[in-house]
Amino acid sequence: MGELSVRSPPGVSFESAVMAQAWPFDIECFAMKAASDSSKPTCSRTIALPVVQGPSHGPVRPSTMGRWRAAALVGVHLLFILHLAHWGVAGRTVSPVEPSEAMETLQYGRVNAGAIFFAVALALTLVFGRFVCGWACHVVALQDLCGWALKRLGLRPRPFRSRVLVWVPLIAAVYMFIWPTVYRLWVRQPAPPITWHLTKADFWGTFPGPVIAVLTLLVCGFGIVWFLGNKGFCTYACPYGGFFAVLDRLAPARVRVTDACNQCGHCTAVCTSNVRVAEEVHLFKMVVDPGCMKCMDCVSVCPNDALYVGWGRPAVFAPSAATRRRPVRYDGNRLEELAMAVVFAGALYAYRGLYGHVPFLFSLGLSAITTFVALKSWQLITRRDATLHRIPLKRGGRVVGGGWAVAACSLVLLAFVSHSALVQYHQARGERAFAAVTPAVAGWPLAGSLAPLITPQEREQAGHARRYLAWVERFGLLSRPANQASLAWIDLLGGDAASAEARLRRMADAPAARADSVHMLGEVLLYKGRTTDAVRLFEQAAAMDDSNPVFRASLGLGLLALDRPADAGTAFEQAALLAARFNDDGSSPAPLDDVYLAYRAESLRRSGRIDDAFDLEFQRHGDDAALLARIQRALLIAPRSAALHRLASAAFNRLGRAAEAARHAASAVELDAADILARLHAGRAAAAAGDIAGALTGFAAAERMAPRSWWASTQLAAALVLAGRVDEAMQRARRAVELRPDVAETYATLGATQMAGRDLAGAVASYVRAVQLEPANSEYRLRYAFLLAQSGRAPESAELLRQLMNDADPDIRTAAREMLDELVGPTPQTPRGPSR
Repeated sequence: MGELSVRSPPGVSFESAVMAQAWPFDIECFAMKAASDSSKPTCSRTIALPVVQGPSHGPVRPSTMGRWRAAALVGVHLLFILHLAHWGVAGRTVSPVEPSEAMETLQYGRVNAGAIFFAVALALTLVFGRFVCGWACHVVALQDLCGWALKRLGLRPRPFRSRVLVWVPLIAAVYMFIWPTVYRLWVRQPAPPITWHLTKADFWGTFPGPVIAVLTLLVCGFGIVWFLGNKGFCTYACPYGGFFAVLDRLAPARVRVTDACNQCGHCTAVCTSNVRVAEEVHLFKMVVDPGCMKCMDCVSVCPNDALYVGWGRPAVFAPSAATRRRPVRYDGNRLEELAMAVVFAGALYAYRGLYGHVPFLFSLGLSAITTFVALKSWQLITRRDATLHRIPLKRGGRVVGGGWAVAACSLVLLAFVSHSALVQYHQARGERAFAAVTPAVAGWPLAGSLAPLITPQEREQAGHARRYLAWVERFGLLSRPANQASLAWIDLLGGDAASAEARLRRMADAPAARADSVHMLGEVLLYKGRTTDAVRLFEQAAAMDDSNPVFRASLGLGLLALDRPADAGTAFEQAALLAARFNDDGSSPAPLDDVYLAYRAESLRRSGRIDDAFDLEFQRHGDDAALLARIQRALLIAPRSAALHRLASAAFNRLGRAAEAARHAASAVELDAADILARLHAGRAAAAAGDIAGALTGFAAAERMAPRSWWASTQLAAALVLAGRVDEAMQRARRAVELRPDVAETYATLGATQMAGRDLAGAVASYVRAVQLEPANSEYRLRYAFLLAQSGRAPESAELLRQLMNDADPDIRTAAREMLDELVGPTPQTPRGPSR
């Protein structure tokens, strides 16, 4: 028999190396209890333990792979710094190379660099195992750095062993990457279209702020190592590792062993991933633990060069005889494991999204640490002897100094987690109640009263939301700007604009004021009629965040209220450009509300840009049914807005609901008889309803009021054709071309008028020009194909029709197919499946 010191250098046997990683209780106190030569035993930092004497293999030599892996991980961080610097200089860069970005791809179809990296990493893991974790993960780098620093200080945290928590990474991975798709299929939502988002302007948009980012790295990269051991975050929190661990079992490339192995245990001693290498290669002839990250330290230190990375049978097909492996000694019994699962779930509820700051990965790391502390606290109460790693907490039923410190910290942590859970509960109830309250509508600051927006049922929900959110703001440790904004909106709906202003004023005047707080204060001031102050605040908010389209749109509203239509139009155009850029990035939670189109068109009308204003209202911008729902809500608080009535008339007209279109157009005319746009919309509504006389009246009035409006001329020309007055229609159509020879619509109108006048050659020439100006307009191309066929140019017409069948929208494709069938005979249909 020999003696082994717990603090001895790492020249140890296989048995002791395994025991050092897997022993489930305090070695010192166990030895103390077993000693028979002392009636009053005491624990010391070095205890003699009986071990079987074996052959000496010398001390464990340093790993030569450590510096190579350190260089690789430093290189990863340098690439990140360069990536960030490029974004700072260029303003736009490659989207974050972060696996969590793949959620955007699964939910919204946005293929980004992070999704591509994650897919490649999964594929490589399926072949080579988890080497991406060991050689390219920044969190692994931080954990290894912490482990190295603790080792230099003489501290060796023992790996935490849990039956239940080891499933957390896989459950988190399923929640992040599989559940959204399952839910979409369950509710039968269509799959999002695939779009490419390989570059991004708002690079940091999906990441937490700098303080939370640093705390995340400190907790998940450093703190968790002290509590859970090396790779503690990888084992009990990392969702990406949940997938990697499953795929690693199928990888044919593994650490394998030759017959030269003599079970010295050096490989187990140096493994920073808590893998019992010596035992696994003895039983399986390879490493099967999915925690192996191919760091290669074990291969490097093997004195007989018996370990290597090679191809062969995956771990999932390991021989069944290997069931004789040493059982894992867990830190808690089965009842404690069940309690740990409950504690982890409760802590995750308390941490995730706390005060709007704690992201999911950070909350997973915090929950794992909280569960560990809770277990140690419970064992401090229920067990006769307890330790934290090698620090004694309780001896012979008596709590010692370290135990009292742990107990005090545990009480503080318990109080914080309990308080956080209460905050989360009230926050969730408040948000749920506020979701039932009518949201703000575009242009609400110009309304006379918001009272018509809220129903009695919504008023009741507003009361519940006020009670819960006010509790969070009163008793929470941090104030949430979103809560203050919600409470301010509830104040406004209740008619208490003064309280809303006071609430928002405190936020806007704070040293770290947010742009959205400044913006909402401006909205309240505009609502109260303090337009000049409101415009100043809108300009301040836009300067603080020059990428938010809503701030520019609100500035446009304020300038419009100051009767500065040209400046308002510029602000609205900037808002539209920003909204388009946001949508392209996929970084905006919602596009700019289409209701703002009414106010943008109004600014153009007041600036004398009649044709631009009508063109804006005339064109389709999205889902007309959804637009109408928002317009009708806006009309509740602004029923005398001619701009809203015009936009409603245009939307109803596009939906084929002529009666509603005519009603809103008539309302716009009644509100402002000099409104040229209202006359144009009235004419279009009458034409859609078959009232040609009414259409002529409306368009003629518009032409008299704006004789240089090409839209008025083209609309009147179309109405005259319907009335059979082709010569008069021809005059208006030619005049429209003279006014705007650069607009395809003027040539299309002239071509249609020429067709009505039997001038086939003139119509062909007009549509040639229209197609040249708008080559992507399928309707113009279809009409041109028809004219070519009528002119005896069947081959050219057939070729154009075939092009339309490939690239036009469904309605145009159907019309093109029917026309082609009449021209050259039936065209073969695309087979839907195998023929029988």
